[in-house]
Amino acid sequence: MARLLQIHNTVLEEGLTQKVSLGLFRSDYMIDSLTDGTIKQVEFNTIACGSAAASYVLEKWHRNVVTLLGFPDRTKNMPLSDALHGYANAILTAHEHYIKESGSKTAAILIVIEDRTLNIGDQRLVEFEILKLAPSVRTIRKSITNISNTMRLDERRRLYINDFEIGVVYYRAGYSPDFYHSEVEWNVRLQLERSLAIKCPSIQYQLAGSKKIQQQLALSGVVERFLSEPEEVEAVRQVFTGLYSLDMNDPISNEMIKRAINNPSVFVLKPQREGGGNNLFNEAITKRLLEIQNSDERHGWILMDRIQPPSVLNYMIRKGEEPIFTGVVGELGIFGVIMG
Repeated sequence: MARLLQIHNTVLEEGLTQKVSLGLFRSDYMIDSLTDGTIKQVEFNTIACGSAAASYVLEKWHRNVVTLLGFPDRTKNMPLSDALHGYANAILTAHEHYIKESGSKTAAILIVIEDRTLNIGDQRLVEFEILKLAPSVRTIRKSITNISNTMRLDERRRLYINDFEIGVVYYRAGYSPDFYHSEVEWNVRLQLERSLAIKCPSIQYQLAGSKKIQQQLALSGVVERFLSEPEEVEAVRQVFTGLYSLDMNDPISNEMIKRAINNPSVFVLKPQREGGGNNLFNEAITKRLLEIQNSDERHGWILMDRIQPPSVLNYMIRKGEEPIFTGVVGELGIFGVIMG
């Protein structure tokens, strides 16, 4: 997170070459059984948001399954998912803006991918939807490491990969320190942010999705800086759960650490990391807080009240395993787009 902030500060000090940013976001929610079934926000994702394509396919799959089971009339209660088209259309809108402003006629879209892509189905469907909507627009897939060997900026800071000018940089990677193996990768990220290409997301949009920003937005008076209507403020605040900083020498933070150590089951401990699988629960919270409670490392974490969603019985299907009939919980992801 510190390196991302350093790059952010560098491009701001130099002056933004490209002032337009594209955001493809997903806000995640769960039903909280502890607050009479209200919806509570889990997190707000601003980079490499997955499942736009998967949800589009699964919606149709669910409709087919329900129909085959003999309940076709119930499909009318199933919500439509058009996130795949929405995401592809948004990327093309940014691409068209770049074409208009830069005068380029052949700019391509760069999709920044992992060194080893596991979620390729979701990624490829977005790419294929772009090609379906605009067959003449070229897409290029490269990892951050591979970009280093082929990129250059010209005197106007136009970005080129090999000989192809890039109009939009669409990140499906870069959200974790694991993608930056050396200074080579960090320099690639800096050069991409310096470029004239429209970033999706720009580094400021990525930072806006950090856990610390989520926690700060929940503080009294912060939402009111951005929304003026009391009804809108209240509606936003109703989806917040308890979010607590772990600042040093702060009595409230110290008290929350004590509570979490003694009763970890009602909290989630979250680091400033994206990509899933980083949060700590139950005894792991106690262990970690005891390790960092007297260290500056605690600044890199926040505490969150644990949402308690209702459990329902369903089949859990995993690759290479027999289906298991067990308790599962649901999460609602709402996709959104912003260009500004």
